[in-house]
Amino acid sequence: MKKILVSMFLLLFGLILIGCAKTNVKITFDNSSIYKIEATEYNVQNGKKVSSITLEDENQINYICNNFSSLELKSKGNKNEPISIKYNFVFYTHESEEKIIGITTNNLVSYNGHFHSIDQGEIDITYISSLFPKKDELIEFLITESIKEIRKLNELVIDNLDSDAVKNNIENIYNEYLDKVYTLTKVSDISKLNKEYKNQLYKQVPINEDKLNLSNLSVDEEKEVLNLLDEYLYRTNLIGIPLSKNYSLNLNSTTSKTWEYFFGENGIKAQTKKEDYWNVSVVLSNEYFLKGLNLCLDKSLFEDYENINITNEIDYSKYDYYNYNFENAKKYFNLAIKELIENNIYMPTDNNPVRLNIEIAYGDFTNTNKCEEIHYIIKNSIEKAFNSNEVGGSNFHLEVDFWEGEYFGQIYTEKLYNGKFDISFDKISGGGLDFNQYKEYLMRSSNSELSNNLTVNWSHDTGSIEYDCIIYNGYKYSYDDILLALQDN
Repeated sequence: MKKILVSMFLLLFGLILIGCAKTNVKITFDNSSIYKIEATEYNVQNGKKVSSITLEDENQINYICNNFSSLELKSKGNKNEPISIKYNFVFYTHESEEKIIGITTNNLVSYNGHFHSIDQGEIDITYISSLFPKKDELIEFLITESIKEIRKLNELVIDNLDSDAVKNNIENIYNEYLDKVYTLTKVSDISKLNKEYKNQLYKQVPINEDKLNLSNLSVDEEKEVLNLLDEYLYRTNLIGIPLSKNYSLNLNSTTSKTWEYFFGENGIKAQTKKEDYWNVSVVLSNEYFLKGLNLCLDKSLFEDYENINITNEIDYSKYDYYNYNFENAKKYFNLAIKELIENNIYMPTDNNPVRLNIEIAYGDFTNTNKCEEIHYIIKNSIEKAFNSNEVGGSNFHLEVDFWEGEYFGQIYTEKLYNGKFDISFDKISGGGLDFNQYKEYLMRSSNSELSNNLTVNWSHDTGSIEYDCIIYNGYKYSYDDILLALQDN
């Protein structure tokens, strides 16, 4: 109990030092009496435990004890020290006495209930770090990015809640998430935890049994609602990948199960014979692959193609913060591969590599040469990142194929409306789009009545709250619930 109380006090609150002691302090050990050291590594940013080790090897114990004994420490003055402990050591003796020492990242040592600066000597931090399990940089990257996204969703939900009790529940769930995520070493386990957290988060929010009323919204209130729709589209990849003001890549990120729900023999959008089912690309329903896809495309390369078939009903300008980051694109592609292997989707070997094909469908353009130039940019960018030695190497190879419509509307009748595509590049135009001021959002709905049969990005049922939902004024709604209420406004 003494160990726990002292450790928590050191880690969570820091210490207010009293007095201005000038006498240097020495750490003393009777090495022969110490039979075990428990050491814990913490994440500097949030104080969460990363890993723990137990040392019982005599040589290791003596080296650490001698290293600490070589230091001269000067007590800090009357001020609060920052919470930045990185390593915490508990020394166990045969006499059942414990000695607790913490090492901070700003070169402080916590000892005997006080923080001290090192006046003489040096901690062998390289040796200490080597004792802990090596961190996978890719896993560290995924954990960092996952926490950013979870925190953003967490804040978005809390901002739209009134109940303090629900807010407290969510904060507790978030803290439990942080405790768990730092202990994980597999991509698939982190993905699973992220989904579990999101499900737990949404379970805290009640469903409104009454019909949502969005009438008489002020300009600011309407902007707030549309922002919630935007955040939903980003989270679920239904926005596609905007490339320029006039053009976006449309995605078929359905799984085999959801594709059959929409387009199978008894599909709710179109009916397809079993023998004619589309071979859904597994990688396109992988969230890390889609992030890599977005980041590997330098959007500035498409500026010269703004004027091909310029009529367009959707302005993608507000989505231009989709950034280009080639190195991070490779990291996400790598994460996608690792997760697919961990889930036994692919099992490549040196003698049996995995070869993937993704088809990009293009509409009937007035300038076919321009269309081919655009495809070369996209194809080259994706293949260069995915097939690099850091990602696919010799075990994975991706080929990006080309399909072009021969007549106006073929891409819609043969591809988009039947779900028989991987990715498509086309503008959205035509008088039929003048159906509502919210057409930009309606076209992302899987509900044909809302989208006027113009849905071009397929992923999941947007009328359901099972996959994802929107929190508004303390209740959870489906994407389509919000759109229907806006239409009634």
